[in-house]
Amino acid sequence: MRPANLPSLNVSTVPSGTDADDVGLDSHDPLSTFGRVRNELELLEHLIDEELNSHPGGPSRVAEAMCMLARAVGNAESVHREAIVRADALSAAQAEALVHSAEVIEELERTKIELVDARRQSERDREARVNLLSRVFENAREGVVILNADGRIQEVNPVFCKIARKDDRCLIGLGLDSTLEWSFADYRNVLSAALSGEASTEQVAVARSDSEEQSYLVSFSPVQNEGEPPQVIVMFSDVTDIDRTQRHLQQQALHDQLTGLPNRRFFRERIQTVIDECSRDQAAFAVCFIDLDDFKHVNDSFGHHVGDDLLIEVSQRIVASAGPDAFVARFGGDEFAILLSRTNEDLLKTVTVTDRVLRSLRNPIDLAGTEVRVSASIGVTESPQQSSDADELLQFADVAMYAAKKAGRNQIRMFTERMWQEVEQQHRIQRQLSDAIDEAEIAVHYQPQVDLQTGECVGCEALARWRLPDGREISPAEFVPVAERSGLITPLGESVLSAVCRDLVEWQGRGCRPDRVAINVSPRQLYGRTFVQRVLGIIEKYGAQPDWLTLEITENAMMENLPQAMRTIHQFSDRGFHIALDDFGMGYSSLSYLKDFHVDYLKIDRSFIVDLPGEDRVNSIVESVIHLARGRELSVVAEGVETERQYQALKEMGCDIGQGYLIARPLKSNALEAYLEQQAVRCS
Repeated sequence: MRPANLPSLNVSTVPSGTDADDVGLDSHDPLSTFGRVRNELELLEHLIDEELNSHPGGPSRVAEAMCMLARAVGNAESVHREAIVRADALSAAQAEALVHSAEVIEELERTKIELVDARRQSERDREARVNLLSRVFENAREGVVILNADGRIQEVNPVFCKIARKDDRCLIGLGLDSTLEWSFADYRNVLSAALSGEASTEQVAVARSDSEEQSYLVSFSPVQNEGEPPQVIVMFSDVTDIDRTQRHLQQQALHDQLTGLPNRRFFRERIQTVIDECSRDQAAFAVCFIDLDDFKHVNDSFGHHVGDDLLIEVSQRIVASAGPDAFVARFGGDEFAILLSRTNEDLLKTVTVTDRVLRSLRNPIDLAGTEVRVSASIGVTESPQQSSDADELLQFADVAMYAAKKAGRNQIRMFTERMWQEVEQQHRIQRQLSDAIDEAEIAVHYQPQVDLQTGECVGCEALARWRLPDGREISPAEFVPVAERSGLITPLGESVLSAVCRDLVEWQGRGCRPDRVAINVSPRQLYGRTFVQRVLGIIEKYGAQPDWLTLEITENAMMENLPQAMRTIHQFSDRGFHIALDDFGMGYSSLSYLKDFHVDYLKIDRSFIVDLPGEDRVNSIVESVIHLARGRELSVVAEGVETERQYQALKEMGCDIGQGYLIARPLKSNALEAYLEQQAVRCS
């Protein structure tokens, strides 16, 4: 009899000895395990019923155990069913993940193919680039050397082989300094710095077999790749021609081209040197100015060529008469100067020398079969009696020379205080000039500048002209120096600039404005503190544009104060003004400052043009300037073009722009308009 508290497991009666397989359980059923357990429980229940029937009122512990076992089986079955559901869901996620993984793998395969293709293309590009660099290395105009970390040659190109005059197989593995005969004492230090990562450039001279030297700019460029020893690339750029040109130009800067004598700049430097020496030694010296009388008559009567021959002969006579310890210079035109040192040791030295010079010039000079006689006026000043300032001494000697001319020429005059009466005339000019500026009586004429290749007008230069109320014209050679010395050059320059801006705006309105108008800038203006602001104020007042104007600044003016000149020029250039370097070759010509200045034009001084076409030396000087300008991407303007032969010579040399009486004389504004209209008709 089953106890009341023993739960029924709802199992069929199973005969004793029956196992799980006999009750028909499917081993592939997901719940087969619980099925077998259930069958075994049914068998157990059957056995218990038999036991209870055999022993009625048996222990209740069996009933309790059965209840617990039934609950455990039910709970386990529930958990298992839930696990199966979760497993099904997990299988679906896994399937989805597998599909996504397949897509990713496929994308990765495509990416892999693309990367392989890209790598192959990169290798082809790299190979092409290496081939290009190899061709550049082999065909470069510069000599190229690659040094290893020990400073020994790894590679050289054909140009360097020519420099070293050795085959490349003989150069590999050698030290660079052992392959060349060069003047480079600091090579080891420069190489060490380059191997440490410091680039540098040096100029060296390399000896040639013909005993001459070639000049090279040698640049050291470090190459440092991570994980590799350092290397140095050394490039040799031949600057022999440029260096030779620069030496020629420097020679030009201190010497007169016609006579070979020192020029004004050199003479002034020499005066300053003697002043310093004499102040230490308490010595005296004299400065003598010499100006030929009526030299213009010789030029007008016999031509400039005969005049040049006369100047050469005069210079030789002055040098011979002045003696070996005298310093003789030519200032330009027919002006010469003599510096006599230690005149205190011989009180008659100055008188003796000047008299000897004067007498030597009185002797006839034979020029091309023509006997020419000249005389000279000489002015003398002494230091320290009258001044110990170089500029004052030059001025005093100049004043004394004009006194000698006024006295009847062919005279010698010592400077005295009374000679300042002669200066009063200049003061009168100064006062009249001041009034003329205030009354806007300074006129502006324009001299056209043309493209030498096409003949087309590309601009013009503004030139100040002054006519007195009585109709007499004062030459710029007279009033400009007075204006410069007196300070009137600033208002004079502003007067000219105002007139030019006014004309430019009017021409612009009528459609006939020249491309650019050049205006001369004096040293006093260039170094004025408010110069830039005043110029900008004037062009703004009239509505002109900066790029309509070219500011012409003389080379010597720039060299007076290079840093300040550079700042001023850069300010103008940054605002759109064009900059021209005037009288190029007459001052200190040097590549070192040309590369730092914002300059657009080089103007070759007329003294270089007058002898064109001439001997090879004269032609080569002009060609060197043109070549120098082209290397700096500058345009060249030749002034003083007065003959067709000069025009053609400059054109063949590649000069860009010409200006001079052959092309056109300075014109009034209305005449310039007519000239430009004719140009437009001719060029069309």
